[in-house]
Amino acid sequence: MASSTFGSSGPNSSTTAALWGHLLHKKPHTALAANLKSSSEDLVPPMRPVDKAATSVRMLLHDTQAVLEKFSGRVDKLHGEIEDAKREVATSHKVFQHGHEKLLLEQVDLVNRCQTQLQKSLGKPAQTSSMDEVLRDVQSTNRRLEGLDRRVDALHMVCCLVSECLAT
Repeated sequence: MASSTFGSSGPNSSTTAALWGHLLHKKPHTALAANLKSSSEDLVPPMRPVDKAATSVRMLLHDTQAVLEKFSGRVDKLHGEIEDAKREVATSHKVFQHGHEKLLLEQVDLVNRCQTQLQKSLGKPAQTSSMDEVLRDVQSTNRRLEGLDRRVDALHMVCCLVSECLAT
């Protein structure tokens, strides 16, 4: 009757019935219970752990593995964020350097434009041409004075000679 209920027949029907009975949490019929009791003890492992220390170690290992996997995920995420931060720092450094160079070029251009405008407005200073004329006049006057100085020296010698001649 149990074998037809579970859809199996043959010599392994008692083992199959015991398995299905255990899985479905149904108690097998009393007729099969005595027969299954002796055969199921050999085939089905006990429901409670025989070695409690080994079970505890296995549970601790599984818990440790879960914690390590969780930690590994966090480390991978942190590593990715660090790499992103490095890229952002490098990008901001490039942007800052470009902005600094652009500002420097703008300042140089502004100074050059100011210098050009000043040169345009001032042009050639008016004093330059008059200073050149004054310099030529001074040089010409200097030559005349040197000539007059030689003449005065010559006249002085003539005067000295005339006065000596008269005195003798």
